[in-house]
Amino acid sequence: MEVLVTGGHGFVGSHLVEHLLLRGHKVSCLVRPTSNLKWLNGLNVNLITGDLLKPESLIPAVKNKDLIFHCAAALKAINTEDYYSTNIKGTRNLLDAILFSNPTLKRAVIVSSIAAVGPSRDKNNIIKENDPCNPTSDYGKSKLKMEEMIREKYLDKIPITIVRPPVVFGPRDDKCLPLFKMAKMGIHIEHGKYRAMNLVYASDLVKGMLMAALSDKAKGETYFILDPVVYGWMDFLKTISKSLNRKAIKIVLPHFAMYSLAFLSELFGKLTGKQPYFTRKRLDDLNQQYWIYSSEKAKRDFNLQTYTHLVEAITETTAWYKANKWL
Repeated sequence: MEVLVTGGHGFVGSHLVEHLLLRGHKVSCLVRPTSNLKWLNGLNVNLITGDLLKPESLIPAVKNKDLIFHCAAALKAINTEDYYSTNIKGTRNLLDAILFSNPTLKRAVIVSSIAAVGPSRDKNNIIKENDPCNPTSDYGKSKLKMEEMIREKYLDKIPITIVRPPVVFGPRDDKCLPLFKMAKMGIHIEHGKYRAMNLVYASDLVKGMLMAALSDKAKGETYFILDPVVYGWMDFLKTISKSLNRKAIKIVLPHFAMYSLAFLSELFGKLTGKQPYFTRKRLDDLNQQYWIYSSEKAKRDFNLQTYTHLVEAITETTAWYKANKWL
């Protein structure tokens, strides 16, 4: 099938592109002139220059495509408007382009996030797709508004599936890399509270995304795509240390220390013009104890039930970091 991927040059998007190519699909990627294409180099993909914030550039990109995967998103931003610009306006422009020039599209898969839903009340509160949403960060709020816009304006006009991944890790991920670097130094950072969460390995996520795209039952639906095992934060960190053959000491940082680090991160971002990932508002998410969700709907509707064991996934990720001199 003819497939378009937005954000295909990024972490999740590049894994998706590889997965699609392995299954014989013809893949195009929407890229900007300034996009770093290092993860796409050497792959048999068609690069289409365009910008989600320039609607006219999207018409030729979406035309004659069978499947469209919208992975592009603002994960970090200097201000709230940056989140809303990419995550809402960019998505709206893409869907408008589909309405205008691709009436035969089989499926658009839109990547949202568990951040749109918010944390669980307690360790026994396993959140399902239709449960009320209560996002705690600007990023999560922008993703929720994106979902609401899709349901209100497009769900009855375009065959759409929304997927909500949790924390994604794997080769090429730079968001979890600091955890591996600290583990290598023999350090685990803890906030003082017990925390538990679902995770998903990048290759498992993209497998689930394609399964959702090809499922008739998934049309018009929303899914959590995640490893159903609930992991304690320290269990995750200890698995990382084990993959590095290191023992680590736990350092508990009080809230004011984390808040100060977030403030310095924001200040550095303003001085350099770079978008900080760790902010005081992002700290609201990090301070939540439980991020626990049900994967039963994906299992029921398109038989997504096989996930890479955490030890194997962490071992593969560590090996990639080392091979590419990130560690």
